[in-house]
Amino acid sequence: MISAPPPDNETERVKFLHHLGILDTDAEQAFDELAQLASHICDTPIALVSLVDTNRQWFKSRIGFEVQETPRDVSFCAHAILQSDAFIVTDALTDNRFAGNPLVLNDPKIRFYAGVPLKTSNGFAPGTLCVIDYKPHELSQNQIDALQVLGNQVVAQLELRHLTNLQKQAVAEILELNAVLETRVKERTAALETANHELVIARERAEKASRAKSTFLATMSHELRTPLNGVLGMAELLKMATLSDRHHEWLESLHLSGNRLLYLIDNVLQFSEIESGNLRLAEEPFQLDLLLESVLKPVRSEAKAKGLSLSGALAPGISKEVIGDFNHLKQILAILVGNAIKFTEHGSVEVTIAPEVKASPMDAACRTEYNFKIADSGIGMTAENLETLFQPFVQADSSSTRRFGGAGLGLAICDQLVRRMGGELRVVSTPGHGSTFHFSLSFPVVIKKP
Repeated sequence: MISAPPPDNETERVKFLHHLGILDTDAEQAFDELAQLASHICDTPIALVSLVDTNRQWFKSRIGFEVQETPRDVSFCAHAILQSDAFIVTDALTDNRFAGNPLVLNDPKIRFYAGVPLKTSNGFAPGTLCVIDYKPHELSQNQIDALQVLGNQVVAQLELRHLTNLQKQAVAEILELNAVLETRVKERTAALETANHELVIARERAEKASRAKSTFLATMSHELRTPLNGVLGMAELLKMATLSDRHHEWLESLHLSGNRLLYLIDNVLQFSEIESGNLRLAEEPFQLDLLLESVLKPVRSEAKAKGLSLSGALAPGISKEVIGDFNHLKQILAILVGNAIKFTEHGSVEVTIAPEVKASPMDAACRTEYNFKIADSGIGMTAENLETLFQPFVQADSSSTRRFGGAGLGLAICDQLVRRMGGELRVVSTPGHGSTFHFSLSFPVVIKKP
């Protein structure tokens, strides 16, 4: 038997592995599903996501294998992480590197091994995705290619975990800094007459921390999208493969979860963009009736499934063509209507657009102030709920978070967008009797020449 030598970057590789915070953690569905696919595609009874530590190899995912870890010096994976491509041992008994290996001679009596190194973007290979058989075995080129593709998806999961850990660390540092700054501001406020200069400095630091938070969230959201899009893309490709119904269900679950995570990341990214002042509003002509239909059409089936009456109306005689930002206004209405449907079990959701101020001449066009109103007969909110309604990452109450889900950014985004457009988002609500959100915006109205 020949034990594998350590990689040239062994110290940095092990340090990176420990920074992942994945060793000795519980099983996770994302890794188990990839291992299950590897076992199925390669037609082997065993598939493992193996992480090679200093003196052991520890299995994050185990398909058909009961042992949680084995010594590194007898590990096949310790050889595999030294490779740039798949490492394959067709018959371990005829290979002098493994013929005397206790894992070959004793349980689990490995005869066939194929593993791909999990090469991360920073050049480290913390482990492998491998398949094992109790008898000699060979893989087709298509199976080898598929194993490599699945290995890439394991890497995407590891890098997503790494980015998430960095994000949590950075957010903790920012929150700690904010806490220190808030304490300092309170102390200086008590002695405002003699410490006005210190108060100004504290405010500048708080603003700097807020900008750092927005920049960090925007950067991390962009970085998280890359591996996540890779996972979603691979899920789409695997849907086309010949798999069992159960495996297709797993893929569908993976795809739905990925899309939800992508939606949440996009919300964080947009909120960061708004907070940093980088949002740009468009000034283009559009039809109010088309805006209304584009908001209601995608959610009609959801409202119908809940037995809700969903309606939208423009006030009679309203000027339908205006100049403004169609996409951001559509986003505001879509979030408000989506929330109304989500929090309404019986009754109706109504959307109305009506002019609020008479038009006045302005060159070739005139401006009209429009009132947008979204009313529902849903669960409603208390006065206490309304106090924090538009704060980011906050929902009306914790039970709503558990029951309906969401990151608590939707209404915060609506509030900021309405403010950027020159309006103010307001709400009237009674517990058990529904809510009405409304805001007014002024637009130039397109005047058709005769």
